[in-house]
Order: sequence, then structure tokens, then C-alpha cells
Amino acid sequence: MQHDETALLHPHFPEDRWTIADAHAADAEGWNIFEAHGYLEIERNDVNHPPYQDAPHWNSDDDAIDFVKAKAAEGSERHQRALAIHEKYDELIKEVAFSA
Repeated sequence: MQHDETALLHPHFPEDRWTIADAHAADAEGWNIFEAHGYLEIERNDVNHPPYQDAPHWNSDDDAIDFVKAKAAEGSERHQRALAIHEKYDELIKEVAFSA
């Protein structure tokens, strides 16, 4: 049986894909994409066990997001994809909040 390296993050948005390799690389940088209240967002990663015990420990989710934004601006495709996923859900959260 072949292992599928693509993880489907949200059943309503199948175009949002984050591979296992993406997740491991993000973990090594101290952040990842997490599901929170039905939305996907970039958050700092509090994992501190091997092999990620030496990963950066961001003070806040905003610090982790700023790091991803900087890497995306430098041209990193993985960071650009993560930011696109995060920003799409951020817009959805704003739409829900302001429509209530």
C-alpha cells in the first residue's frame, strides 16, 4: 500500500493541501497550520520533543505569522501556500464575525 503524502486539511475546502513534508518542515521552524474552531490558521507550534526540540519558540501566534510572511516575501513556495491558506480562513472568520 502506497502512503499518500498529501493531507487533506478541511473537507469543505479540498484545494487546501498541506503535505506531511510541509508539516514537518513547518514544525522545524516552530509553527504549523492548525484547525481551530473549524478554520485553518498559522499558529506557533509548542512541540518541544525530538526532532523539534531545537525549533524556534515564538512568543505568540502573531510572531509565527510574521515569520511565515517574511519567508513568503523572500519567495518560499511553502510559506506562500501556508499564508494563502491562513489568509483565506482569516477572511472567512471576518465575514462570519461581521455578519452576526
